Amino acid sequence: MLPGEVYWIAGLVAAAGLVAVAAIAAFARGRPPWRMPPQRNRAVPWLGGMCFTIAIVLWLPPSIVAAMWLGDVSKLSPESRLPVYLAASLACLPLQVWLSLRLLNRGEGMQIPPGGGSYIRSIALGWAAWLPVVVATAILHLAVRWLATQYGSEGVSDHTLLETLHANPNSRRLWLLIAGQAIVCAPIIEEIFFRGCLQPWLVNRRWGGDLAVVLGMVAAVGVRQETTSTFSLVLPAVYIALAGCAFWMAEGPLLAVRNFAGGFGTALVPDDVGGRTTYRAVVGAALLFAAVHSSSWPDTVPLTVTGLGFGWLAWRTQGIVASTVCHMLFNATMLAMMRIWVLTPVSAG
Repeated sequence: MLPGEVYWIAGLVAAAGLVAVAAIAAFARGRPPWRMPPQRNRAVPWLGGMCFTIAIVLWLPPSIVAAMWLGDVSKLSPESRLPVYLAASLACLPLQVWLSLRLLNRGEGMQIPPGGGSYIRSIALGWAAWLPVVVATAILHLAVRWLATQYGSEGVSDHTLLETLHANPNSRRLWLLIAGQAIVCAPIIEEIFFRGCLQPWLVNRRWGGDLAVVLGMVAAVGVRQETTSTFSLVLPAVYIALAGCAFWMAEGPLLAVRNFAGGFGTALVPDDVGGRTTYRAVVGAALLFAAVHSSSWPDTVPLTVTGLGFGWLAWRTQGIVASTVCHMLFNATMLAMMRIWVLTPVSAG
């Protein structure tokens, strides 16, 4: 192990949790999170075609810039292409954010600033939610990894970044580029699309959650095209379908518990207001979010919980500031754990 880094990360986690709790106590004006004004669903001024356009704006430019930079990419290995793509992502980020917010009516439909008008409260809640999201994701990740290795390892794969870092563990430039991508670019881009653009659009359609599940199945297969086994190709898509069915079956009991629990239940489980399906929208966006990360299996399973946490924050705060802060801190923690894993010497015995 690397004791210095382990103690540093543990101290950072403890300090950040205390700061978040103190921030909420200071700025919530005596009201716990479940006493916040109830979330109100609202119609958004964009259609499904705009969601598709935003997806292109947020994901295509770095690939174009990297291809122009590298020329014929077919002659290069993935390890050679990755640093250029990461640098292109950082370079394109300001233009992508500006253009996407312009297309989405300057972010007014996503409520930037948040619904309550308080950036401080949203940042504090995102910070406070970060630790539970990390713990829940880590526990589920260890559990499903153990099950996958115990009952057959076919289809199990590591993240591309982890494989690249194992091949170049001492490259400071690579670590910095990955940190910029993971802590800055990915959270901003993904929260603008999944929780800012897509989730509010899904809320206003009865079939929105179902559509997100179908898109998740397609995306899960699309990102697994490099696999050689049919089983490993369709495994994440099957999981998305089964998870969607399970969440839909649990909708009735969860809403019943929500109504029975009163204010605390109202804070935890999204309700349906005015014919809109908030519960299915949050779950559908989370499953689609997990599906696009299916290149490493079975990480899709714990990332469903991560997406639910981000979606819940966006729903409760009526904006994407809290979910973006939580996403940044989550990715920073995962990157720190990845660094420990990569740099930890493997014992011979």
